Amino acid sequence: MGLLQPLSSAYRTGLSATVTQYTAFCAPADTVKSTELVDILSIAPINGYLSHLNVQLEVSPGSGDSRKFTVMVNNSETSLETTVSNTDSTGIDDKNIIKLNAGDYFTLRHIPSGTPSLGAMYPSILWAGNNQVMMGGGRHPSGL
Repeated sequence: MGLLQPLSSAYRTGLSATVTQYTAFCAPADTVKSTELVDILSIAPINGYLSHLNVQLEVSPGSGDSRKFTVMVNNSETSLETTVSNTDSTGIDDKNIIKLNAGDYFTLRHIPSGTPSLGAMYPSILWAGNNQVMMGGGRHPSGL
């Protein structure tokens, strides 16, 4: 698969308990969360793979509540996803691998369910891309 590189991002402020949000990987904390999918995207520089989605929550969602995290590619859901529920504070998908083509856009979608407790999120994912390093997060191409 080539060079393996972890990509990460962080929300230092709380995730929403009511609306869907998106964030780019490898972006400065709190500068890239949005309620609009097309606002927040990372771009694959070459063909590669994403795997090992890991989401750490500062505060567990709470009894009966959850937070679902899904990697989106070119505005579509992928199989790379995890849900953090109840008193858990970690969600991991270490089974699914998704292929990206050069120029594909990807982002992480967050959907709260119930009224989960507020707190920060620390997601990471593994990029494998033929010895090419992924650099930085991004915005929609019209904003570049």
